[in-house]
Amino acid sequence: MNNIYVFEGLPGAGKTTIIRDIMNKFNFFSIGEIIDSKGNNILSEKLIGTKQNFYYKNDRNKMKLSIIKSKKKSILVDRGYLSTIAYNMLFGEKEKIIKIFRKLIKKYDKRIIYIYLKLNVEKSLERKHREKNKKDLWTFKKNLVKINQFYNDYLNSKQNVIIIDASNEYSVVLRNVINQIIKLERRLE
Repeated sequence: MNNIYVFEGLPGAGKTTIIRDIMNKFNFFSIGEIIDSKGNNILSEKLIGTKQNFYYKNDRNKMKLSIIKSKKKSILVDRGYLSTIAYNMLFGEKEKIIKIFRKLIKKYDKRIIYIYLKLNVEKSLERKHREKNKKDLWTFKKNLVKINQFYNDYLNSKQNVIIIDASNEYSVVLRNVINQIIKLERRLE
């Protein structure tokens, strides 16, 4: 089996751009943030306000596809289920969310290497100049603070996490991610 790298972090951390640039350097598969049943990318802006069950299904599909594709090559995944869980922890039904979260962790976490592009909330808002939208919780500072705390609490306690300071210049962040991936890929040889 090859590695499955799941990129997590606040908006503006560089996840999508880094995945694109790493794909240009290495011969990896990638799986976008939101995909259709065939694995093709769907623009997330078109889905604002979509019911959360869609996102849970999307996460499961992404992980199933990652496991299948990792038999041939290493995989780069733009956000995993942690983002959906963090987002949903902001409102209602926490017991349901925790139950879903535990199932996903049990099934997939041992196969994942998280690359956490750590960025503070102010820098995230500065990089992602999005209009506040009631249906998009990622546009509000108070929500990003809670999501950031969730990422820090969960990812700082895990062994299968590489934490990269995403507040640096993009070229520095990219170089740091590439260096970590090279080390991990060498272990597979």
